[in-house]
Amino acid sequence: MAVTLVSKTQIGATTWVLTWTRTGALTYIYYDARLAKTTDLLTATVEIAVGESLAIYLSDDPLDLPPPAFSGHVNLQWAADGGASYYTIEEYVDAEWVEKARVYSGAAGWCQKQTRYLEDETTHLMRIVPYTAAGVPGTAQEITIIMCRPPDAPGVAFTVDGSNRIVASVPT
Repeated sequence: MAVTLVSKTQIGATTWVLTWTRTGALTYIYYDARLAKTTDLLTATVEIAVGESLAIYLSDDPLDLPPPAFSGHVNLQWAADGGASYYTIEEYVDAEWVEKARVYSGAAGWCQKQTRYLEDETTHLMRIVPYTAAGVPGTAQEITIIMCRPPDAPGVAFTVDGSNRIVASVPT
């Protein structure tokens, strides 16, 4: 079995359409080594936010797993507190805690939230604060995240100077 990428066409500032062929019946699409979708189609639209990178892996064999990928996102997961109605996800920014998201308690017993795309080579401090239905905060769980992943592929900008020479530069 095999998947062959036929084309990748940019259709917007952050959107691409991928087209492929395959020998198997289904395509397994992985984003950053996590299964994102299974499809019988031969095309997919991919959205990648500005400043982010995404490792995409296509396979038509469910046993063919992608190589490791190191995302800039972190999945926060915690056991639900029986008395909590919701949780705030906060990040320590400029010497103060800033609320980034709210997660409402469900019946599953576990909660999760994906962080924003975190800057590389940086230590990030997050906390999860449970709140009762009356809005009373409980004890916060602090989490230190040291983001260190393989370098992102550099972006290359091309410019033409007055002599029609093409100059390629990689922004820092």
